[in-house]
Parts: sequence; C-alpha cells; structure tokens
Amino acid sequence: MSLEQEAVRHSEDGYNCAESVLLTFLNSWSEYFRIGTTSAVATAFGGGMGRMGYTCGAISGGLMVIGLDIGRTDGKDNDGKKEAYSEARKLFERFQKRWGALTCRELTQCDLSTEEGYNRYRELNIHETKCAEIIKETVAMVMTILEERKRDP
Repeated sequence: MSLEQEAVRHSEDGYNCAESVLLTFLNSWSEYFRIGTTSAVATAFGGGMGRMGYTCGAISGGLMVIGLDIGRTDGKDNDGKKEAYSEARKLFERFQKRWGALTCRELTQCDLSTEEGYNRYRELNIHETKCAEIIKETVAMVMTILEERKRDP
C-alpha cells in the first residue's frame, strides 16, 4: 500500500485530515522522526482547526511532519527555524497552486462550524469526493519536499 493510499485509509477509518497525514508518516516513515508521538496532537486541527474552516487539516498535518523532520529542538537555533519555515512555505505554495485555496471552508465550500454546513458536507460526501484526494496529494507533496531536501541539503 502506498503512503497516499494509507492516508486515505486512515481518513476512511474516521481520522481527520491532519491526523491522516501525520499518522501516515508516523507509521510508515518512523526513521524521519526524532521522538515518538501519536495522532492526538493533530486532532484539533481537523475541519480547518476545530471545524472553524481555517487552514486545511491536511496542510496542518504536513506542517507537523515537516516540523518533526527538521524542526529545531533548541530555541536559539535560528537556522533550523528558517529552514523549517522555508519548507513550510514550499508546502503552502504547492498546495495553493494545486487546489487554488488553503482553507477548509474554501476547499469544501461548507461552513463546518455550523450544523447546516456540517450536514451539507456529509450529505454531499465531500470527505470521500474531495478531502480524500487532498489528503493523498498532500502526503505526496510532503514526501517530495522531504526527498528534495535530502537530495539537495
């Protein structure tokens, strides 16, 4: 099973976008991470951060992966911070170019913070028809960013 397929499987198992992206890397690429963690750290990022419609959870999960891979562990490591920010910008730029938006509300065309918006999201199967593809492609984007970094340090 590819990482992209694993991410979709996690979403089908009920995990939100951020959890699905993060879990995929935690389960499959554990060599990238300096410390262990769980999907719990990503839970509140689903639905554009607590179903508020802000930054897509797949991006949030991808940023967590980038941070775990190259984030600083010393508050005075300004070079490490700059590098992580640079890689984060790559993810945002690629995502924006591909999907035309960065927010859950724009991507889903639903206000998940309301009962009406969430019901519309579920009735139209937006998770299955759009979010699963976004999750899958975000995993691929993050893999590419990490691989490019390894090739061109």
